[in-house]
Amino acid sequence: MITCFLSGCNSLGGLQFTDKAGRTYQGQFNFKSKTIEVDIFAVKYTGFYITDQGYVGNVAYSGHTGRAALSAMNGDTMQCEFNYQGLRGIGTCLSAGGESYRFSTK
Repeated sequence: MITCFLSGCNSLGGLQFTDKAGRTYQGQFNFKSKTIEVDIFAVKYTGFYITDQGYVGNVAYSGHTGRAALSAMNGDTMQCEFNYQGLRGIGTCLSAGGESYRFSTK
């Protein structure tokens, strides 16, 4: 399953972001292009993610962690850190303005 998360068995996956007040926002990520997007209060954040995976010889390895960098057309930015296993992931994001979000795959 981890190779699916990293290389894309199904290229799109759903995300749910939750703010401190419990409001939820829907997003998605693309396995193949390693991109991520979410709409928060009608502001669309888009960006990319990276994971700590690679190959030693012919053996794939992964530390099951990653980071994402998102930005919006209005100049807002967001940095995320997450853990994943197989097709499931959870993490936190912090906007440049200090707003924190929990996110998980759907």
